Amino acid sequence: MIILKRTKSFSHLALESLFRRLKTNDPTKYKNYRDEYIKLNVGYEGELQADREWDELEIPVNYSLLHNYETLSDIGRSHQMDTVFLCQHFIWIIDIKNFSGILMFDEDKSQFLRKDFEGDINGYYNPVDQIERHARFINRLFKKWGINLPVEVAVIIVKDSTIIQNAPKFVPVFHLSGLQSKLNKLFQKHPNPYITDFQYNEIKKRLLVGLKRKIWRPSVDSRDIARGVLCRNCNYRTAMEFKHGTFICPLCNRKSKNAFLEAIYDYKYLFSNSFTNSEIREFLNIKSIYSTTRLLTRLNFETSGSYRNRKYKIPDEIRK
Repeated sequence: MIILKRTKSFSHLALESLFRRLKTNDPTKYKNYRDEYIKLNVGYEGELQADREWDELEIPVNYSLLHNYETLSDIGRSHQMDTVFLCQHFIWIIDIKNFSGILMFDEDKSQFLRKDFEGDINGYYNPVDQIERHARFINRLFKKWGINLPVEVAVIIVKDSTIIQNAPKFVPVFHLSGLQSKLNKLFQKHPNPYITDFQYNEIKKRLLVGLKRKIWRPSVDSRDIARGVLCRNCNYRTAMEFKHGTFICPLCNRKSKNAFLEAIYDYKYLFSNSFTNSEIREFLNIKSIYSTTRLLTRLNFETSGSYRNRKYKIPDEIRK
């Protein structure tokens, strides 16, 4: 049973908003962000492919899946786990990699290299070190909660054509096609449950309560960010006009009363979780303070502060 659906990370959504609104065509400007956005898109596609594999597995016990589970340690360090499989026999922390080419692991140096089809070699953060760090964190949590449950880890390679060289001895690294086989072996290793139904449900609740998304926003020149409500039909290249409560695209004539919601979503990921009337009015490019007030009244956002300095808090999901 999926108790936490796969979602894009805050940083992924922030970069998505950025490149929806970026005005500059200079390929060298914000190159690091462009490269990171491509990497995140590739990784997310791999994670979705891995998610679909779970639908076909035969799993002999009740279980819970948490996808893209993010939380913070007691000292504020972020832990982002691609997939967490929880049952009464064990908890399984999985890191998913959507790499092609040849993957080379060096345990002595804690080094992870990828050789692409052109022969170029690049180094990446070692997923083995990363997954072991998550395992130590979960073990500390269980100790604090008084839970005795084995913590297992794995690194899954999505593409079957990817070659895995020098896989580490103590952390399983395997292709996605081997997921059922590896899961079967874990149940052979842990044939009996370690925790009660009550403890199992308590772990689920505590993990969900501890869910905390890491906040990250790109540092960009605000002059490079397009203002206004951008038309989705025109690939976000045309600003819509606001007339009599409706947003109208001057190019394709698309009409929508709710098109501004996506713009507020962009504001959240690029600037802040909250705004004043004047701030969002300037971003949406609406001239009338009264028109903006009517739009915000429709949304019924949580507010704070007095009338003149009132702040509107953007909820997690506002798009319609």
